[in-house]
Amino acid sequence: MPMDEHDDKSVEIQQPCDVLPDMQTVFEVIVQKKRDNPFLFQPEALGGLHVQQQMLALEVDNAAILAAFIPLMAPDGLWPSMKHLWQLLWRKSQLIKTLDAMECLVSSCIQDGNDLAKFISNGRQCYFRQCLEHTIPDDFVFNTVAMKMVSLLWFMAFIRQGAARERCLYLEPPDWVRNQSHLIKGQPRRNALKETIVDFDYPEGCTLPIHPGWFAHNVPLLDTPAVTITIAETEYTFKDAPTAYEHQMQFFRMFLVHIRGILKSDLDRVTTVQIQTMGALATCVTFILRHLDMSMVVHAFNRLNESASANGNSTHCNCTC
Repeated sequence: MPMDEHDDKSVEIQQPCDVLPDMQTVFEVIVQKKRDNPFLFQPEALGGLHVQQQMLALEVDNAAILAAFIPLMAPDGLWPSMKHLWQLLWRKSQLIKTLDAMECLVSSCIQDGNDLAKFISNGRQCYFRQCLEHTIPDDFVFNTVAMKMVSLLWFMAFIRQGAARERCLYLEPPDWVRNQSHLIKGQPRRNALKETIVDFDYPEGCTLPIHPGWFAHNVPLLDTPAVTITIAETEYTFKDAPTAYEHQMQFFRMFLVHIRGILKSDLDRVTTVQIQTMGALATCVTFILRHLDMSMVVHAFNRLNESASANGNSTHCNCTC
């Protein structure tokens, strides 16, 4: 039975506290790359290509995704890299938790093999979990990391879909969808998100390959019909052809391992800077103590002892009287 639109659950969703880039920013870069090179992310062109050409086209798209994500994690240049390191110094605990979450995702991805739908389906609830009031900070970091990686994998699958595609994804998300903990199946406004375009007849004013606003931290992208339909289609395809998504999953595993490597390198740098800083402080303290007039220190210490002894004698005398 369809639910009334007032049954939506609106909550105040915290900003992600992991150290991965903001996904909305990542897709703003991807959108710019699409504008600079219209041949990127062209699902309408895949149908007329030979299998080998399709693989090459997907590899070019994957390289664009990598080029959009990695510079936000490891910026080039002296000042940007120093600024990034300084931020990580103050967020070392979040860095460690992000690395732990990435280790878990790498293991899960290897375990799921080429079953793209299974990995996306298992990670869909991460968005809802971060909305729960009792979610502890450690779980919150894991949920946001998983949500970011699952949404990225979904986008890779979405690019391979057929001609029937959700119209709303090319436009800015409606205001009502923001800060929703979940979207209720059968609810009229959720059903409106199922409207599709035919033969890639994109709506006026659309953003290609997808509007970045859908990847905002407070938008339940993983609960939209676009994601559930993609899961159903990929599940069906995987049953008939277990190697259908082998190429994409190989790239995704490589991508996760690459991110894990960057996080490990960042943790090593942060730890090294902390150790060197503590060593420098210890050296400064030692240098200062060696060059102080120790006689003044001893004299002040003796005066303090004499004062304490005098106070003690006075107290003893008053008590006796």
